[in-house]
Amino acid sequence: MHAKSAALVSAVLILSGCAADPQFRGENLDPQNSATIRGIGGTTGNFLAGVLVPIGMQKEVLIFKVDGVKVNTWGSTNLVRVEAGKHLLAISCRFKVDGMNSFGHEEFTVDVKPGRTYQLDAEPKCYPLIQDITDSHDGKFESKGPGSN
Repeated sequence: MHAKSAALVSAVLILSGCAADPQFRGENLDPQNSATIRGIGGTTGNFLAGVLVPIGMQKEVLIFKVDGVKVNTWGSTNLVRVEAGKHLLAISCRFKVDGMNSFGHEEFTVDVKPGRTYQLDAEPKCYPLIQDITDSHDGKFESKGPGSN
């Protein structure tokens, strides 16, 4: 009986420890004093992925590093929360047009404001674009060309 109780307590402790881990980089930051950046595609729900992708083209824009630090153990994500200010993002892009795959990588600097949500997108050849989508979805994308800092 004691062995079963010990195993149950161990399982509960392990699961509660997992529950305390953040689901994405910066999740534990205060949303009012930080900014959220969403890529396109990946595993975290992205409500604009279907709207922003033209018919016949699939794309995925993922974040690998923020300020030189990997965003997660597995490599990339499409959702991070960062402190307000300037950050260096390393992204990867995958485009599939008419069955042909195209891949790219880019690093660029973005300046984010607290309490805002940004949509990260890219044009072919991984030319990054970012848009503040906090208040509306009618805003213009800000181009962050290759090597821009």
